[in-house]
Amino acid sequence: MLLRNLDIKARLCNGTRMKVCALQNNYIDAEVLTGVSAGKRVFVPRIQLAPSDSNLSFVLKRRQFPVRLAYSMTINKSQGQTFDRVDGKTTESWSPNFKLRHMLPQMA
Repeated sequence: MLLRNLDIKARLCNGTRMKVCALQNNYIDAEVLTGVSAGKRVFVPRIQLAPSDSNLSFVLKRRQFPVRLAYSMTINKSQGQTFDRVDGKTTESWSPNFKLRHMLPQMA
């Protein structure tokens, strides 16, 4: 799952689910799984991150891929997406009635 908006016109936005086809040193070759760009092959670059409010006497930078493993996600990230199958889990402290009333409308 993509963690940043990389290219809004190409629909590479935060929350886009992708399948990694190849992992290189500086980019990921991936296939988009969701939205109007489903099936499209894209390249996700490593991006440079630096803290904006650092009071250090040196510059701290790192490069990383803006992706995360997404075998599960929150209900907020999943809204507006279509799934073949879903599984809803909650903590045991909730009542069964509360679980059904709040999870089923989100999954329907």
